[in-house]
Amino acid sequence: MALSFNGTNIPGSGNVTYNGTSCKTVSCNGTQVWKKENVLFNNGDNPSVSGGWSTRTMNLAPGSWSLGSSIYVENISPNSNFGMLVYTNNKFSVPGGSVFSFYISGAGNNTVTDSNVSLWYSELYVVFFTTPPSQPMDFAHPTTWIQNTPKHTVWESPGQHADWTYWWPVNNQTVTYNPVLTGQVHIGFYYSGYDARLSGGLYINNVVLAN
Repeated sequence: MALSFNGTNIPGSGNVTYNGTSCKTVSCNGTQVWKKENVLFNNGDNPSVSGGWSTRTMNLAPGSWSLGSSIYVENISPNSNFGMLVYTNNKFSVPGGSVFSFYISGAGNNTVTDSNVSLWYSELYVVFFTTPPSQPMDFAHPTTWIQNTPKHTVWESPGQHADWTYWWPVNNQTVTYNPVLTGQVHIGFYYSGYDARLSGGLYINNVVLAN
């Protein structure tokens, strides 16, 4: 949420100071017109805010998150399980009224190539946690860590059928959540699945926490 003041545009990632105090919000006539935003990633890392990003991968499984002009997935192999985590090194407060958003794109899929239908799945979560899992993460689905971690589900794909080709159900759009957590937390993305094809990739960008 940007603010225009005396002809100067102040983005949400900027700063507003009043009587020597940094403001988190600005209101005019009872209406909020500006809110401080933590831009964690936008066309590249913003380490002054995020502290940089770290990754974790699943033991004995291919696939990892990478960082470039976007946060993206690479090295997934067909007929293989995978699990990967990318998260901010810094911790953030996420009180009531917080808004977390990101842009997701790409068009990977799960294509039927294995006779064991029960193995095919794809899931993506936004996760919030105080202590990162060890590296490598356990080879399991679901891992104990992801079961116990506060999260928002971007998508899950249980109960897939052998005749289906499963495309990302959330794609080419901004995703917004209103998380409320106690204490400061790392923020990240956890992606896992089996037999995924990333012909169109999986990309995340413009990651913002406004509170």
